[in-house]
Amino acid sequence: MSNAEVSEEALEHAARWFALLGDGDVSDEDRERWHRWLAASADNQRAWDKVERIDRAFHAMPVKSVGDILSLSLIPISEPARPASTS
Repeated sequence: MSNAEVSEEALEHAARWFALLGDGDVSDEDRERWHRWLAASADNQRAWDKVERIDRAFHAMPVKSVGDILSLSLIPISEPARPASTS
């Protein structure tokens, strides 16, 4: 793994920390645990940086674009046509 790469485990932990810290109901103990996790390795720091970049990019998108993206999940997916019966 090069310096620019991030382990999947660190990225998953970073995403969980991001969700917890963004909740608003975070204890001082949680913040201290996050600081310890962040300082524990360069991989953790790279993962945290990546999650923050993703968040900034998402928030920089125009609202219309976000709505367009979210509306894609609301489009019903039709079932494939069934083959004709051979009997």
